[in-house]
Formats: sequence, C-alpha cells, structure tokens
Amino acid sequence: MERRLLKKVDPVYPSPDARIQGVVRLNAIVDTNGHVQKLCLVSGHPILVPAAMEAAKQYVYEVTEVNHAPVGVVTTIDIRFVLR
Repeated sequence: MERRLLKKVDPVYPSPDARIQGVVRLNAIVDTNGHVQKLCLVSGHPILVPAAMEAAKQYVYEVTEVNHAPVGVVTTIDIRFVLR
C-alpha cells in the first residue's frame, strides 16, 4: 500500500530531549475512500506511539477497487523516528 499513498504526514517528534529513535508499526483499516479509519498498535516505543498514530490518521491512499467497486483494505504502516 505504500506505493498507493497519496498523502503522507510526517510525525511530530514528541521530545527531542528523549533522544529516542525507532519504528512504530501500526495495522490500519483504510476505507473505501482511501482514508485511515482505524489504527491498532503492533509495536513501538510508548513515547513515540501517540505521534505516529496522529500522523497515520492523516494518511490518504488511492482507492482500492475489486471488480470496479471500491473496497476497504487492511495494511501495515511503519513510521520511522530518526534523530538528525
């Protein structure tokens, strides 16, 4: 689904003082309009999770169709936090 991503929002790093890096993995349900409707945490550092979920809620995907009809899909979203 990553290649079908139309709108990607970068997460806001929660606290630069925390010096935490890592990946937050989320399972997402994308509706028939391409919007994320539900997120479920798979893994990730607890300090990074809220920022990752807030960013992922704003993702928009191309509509997925089966037999020319839009369908919802389940996908995995990985959000990486890297200190610069």
